[in-house]
Amino acid sequence: MQRTLRTNSRITPEIHAEAAAEIHAYFCGNLSTFRQELLDDATNAKFLKSVEDAETLFELGDDPDEEELKDLGQFRDFSSKWVRTALIPTVIDHLNEVFCRKGFEGFRRRGRSDWIYFGEKPDTLFWTVRAKESAAPTNRFPRYPDALRDLLPEIFPEQN
Repeated sequence: MQRTLRTNSRITPEIHAEAAAEIHAYFCGNLSTFRQELLDDATNAKFLKSVEDAETLFELGDDPDEEELKDLGQFRDFSSKWVRTALIPTVIDHLNEVFCRKGFEGFRRRGRSDWIYFGEKPDTLFWTVRAKESAAPTNRFPRYPDALRDLLPEIFPEQN
């Protein structure tokens, strides 16, 4: 059954859980597609010479030189912007398609936040796009979105 949310819809814990589950399912179900699109866009933007070039960037040894670290930092920054300008809007479009009546876009993002909101008030509800369970963000505007750690885990050190 599809719920139809409107601006005056009361957000209950059940609706919040349904939307969070939909984000999780959509993101996880399309993780390899999103990853490929990110690498293709990095190649098209001439950041990478080819998708295979990414493999070299991902396989930095224990003692990378300054140039390799600079390239990795630039790639992380490009990827972070891509998550915010391409991935999150795609997820928001999906949520609007699933939960909202035609012509109403209740799900959106505010400002630089990686959070997805429904409705007019920022505190109605929010989610971050991430495949794995994660604690509440400590920084509202982190440099790298959580979703990026799932799309490209090889460019981030293991977290304990």
